[in-house]
Amino acid sequence: MRVLLVEEDRLVARSLDRLLAFAGPDDIELSTATTLDEALLLLANLRFEVVVSDMRDSTGQTVMEVARRQSPQALRLALSGHAEAEEVAPLLSPAHRHLAKPLRYVELERIFDRLTWLRTLLPPGQTRTLLHHLKE
Repeated sequence: MRVLLVEEDRLVARSLDRLLAFAGPDDIELSTATTLDEALLLLANLRFEVVVSDMRDSTGQTVMEVARRQSPQALRLALSGHAEAEEVAPLLSPAHRHLAKPLRYVELERIFDRLTWLRTLLPPGQTRTLLHHLKE
């Protein structure tokens, strides 16, 4: 499962990398971007099943909008700190789900378990179709 993580703070990105590696499925292929340009380059060249982006500023919204267009099949997860939740609410529309920082391992593991379950339950391509239509 190919996952894109977009987090501008390198220390936070490193710990989220580790968390995703442990909470995600065994076949996780994690790509991390710490700038908007890196994220856009990855989205232009690779197909992701999950896009996780910090929503602290307009970078996150741009990433989510581009992911919706270029990887419509991807599950889009928006991250923000508790204090920022009200500020980012208007930016969350392109995301399927909002997750508050600090991320809880159990919550992340549950999301990946459900996505993995959907992948095994549905024929190839159907998971993408289902996710694509969730917020359209």
